Amino acid sequence: MGPSFAFICTTPLQVFNVVDFVMNDVMGSKDRSDIYINVNIRNSREIAKRVSELKAFRTVYLLELASVKHRLYRLYAASYLFFPRSTMKRCVVPAPSLDRQYSYVFASSTTIDLLCIKRAFRAERFLGFDDGLGSYSENVFLDHESPRVRVVDVLFFGGKLQQSPEKLYLYRPDLYNGTVNCEIELLPKISVDVQKALKYVFQYQDNELYRTHRTVYLSQPLNLQERRLFDREQEVLRLLQEADKDLLVRIHPRHSAENYSGCSIDTVNNMWELECVEQITDENILISAGSTAQVFPKLLFDKEPRLIFLYELLVDEDKDSNYVPMRNAAEMVKRLYRDPERVFVPRTMEEFKVIIRNDFLGEEEICKRPETTGGGTFMS
Repeated sequence: MGPSFAFICTTPLQVFNVVDFVMNDVMGSKDRSDIYINVNIRNSREIAKRVSELKAFRTVYLLELASVKHRLYRLYAASYLFFPRSTMKRCVVPAPSLDRQYSYVFASSTTIDLLCIKRAFRAERFLGFDDGLGSYSENVFLDHESPRVRVVDVLFFGGKLQQSPEKLYLYRPDLYNGTVNCEIELLPKISVDVQKALKYVFQYQDNELYRTHRTVYLSQPLNLQERRLFDREQEVLRLLQEADKDLLVRIHPRHSAENYSGCSIDTVNNMWELECVEQITDENILISAGSTAQVFPKLLFDKEPRLIFLYELLVDEDKDSNYVPMRNAAEMVKRLYRDPERVFVPRTMEEFKVIIRNDFLGEEEICKRPETTGGGTFMS
């Protein structure tokens, strides 16, 4: 009969990685896997339909659980935990057979989706897969554990509800620096066939945006309510526009285009990982406070565009929890690059201006400083 697999996806990237895993038949998973796609993913129903058409999965399910933004989410979450089998009947389309037992359940982090499915189907073993930078630098399964869930776990489930996986599949196991105590396995690189399938699943639209715009600013949902940081980002954009009139801005889904008036905007909005394989090259310059998106060209496709991390300028180290992950992203990609001098981390606006002058205007003078333990290295 062979093993059976369940994959739980709450983001488009997770669907992307699971399609790669199953189409490469890792662990003999092809035709033996069910995928559960959370309905809160944008265009989830269309994505689920196209994943089903790949004929690589046994069944594709839509998991219609309440969004964490719902005002009654805690009440819903409690019902999912305590009544997982009735939740499967009510909230999964099509309704799965509750007699099914999975040999392996896969997820990228601990979510209510994972906990509910593990309990409903009495899954034998739990494994993890790549979900970007967090998978390499921390224990995403336990480090963000809710105190309320922890209390419920201890009182009602003997502390066994949340756990780390036995194995973690990553695109670059050699870069793993996290705290999950498990085996680290290789997730296959994206092949031509898988790439074609992913372009279909996510309806990639052919375009020339990133070929005709060398410089790309990747916006992020930062804490820019503080006037000082908002003004700083506006100054960064002004300097970039002065240096490169063809600056392209890719706007984060939680951002408004109003903050980027006067800039060319990516209105195609293809999945970023597919733009990385289709268009991003070593000639591009990717600029952001410290986005996972900056790392993907190298992590997935071994490309080395120039990177400028602006977390020292746009993120308050003492007030914003994003600072450490962003610093980790910069440090990780420096280790990853064959030429780490293509990665820049300016600590002041003056250093940023020098980078702009050298990168965009071709001046000969290069400014270097020794690396510091604080992650604020200025390199060129």
